[in-house]
Amino acid sequence: MVTVEQVSQQDYSLSILLYVRRALENGTETDKRSLPKLWSDWQESGREFWRQMDEVVEMLDGLVQR
Repeated sequence: MVTVEQVSQQDYSLSILLYVRRALENGTETDKRSLPKLWSDWQESGREFWRQMDEVVEMLDGLVQR
């Protein structure tokens, strides 16, 4: 996530490469996961996000129905 200020410093460009970089430690990449593993981890985090969103929706539905 970036702030509006950070985007403004980049002339409001939303190019992903301006904001996303691999973390470096002593000049070497710290994340050694393969692309398939990264993809799998990303998909799982998405599934977890939607599980949590379903819980929020259920909670809100319960509040509205009272």
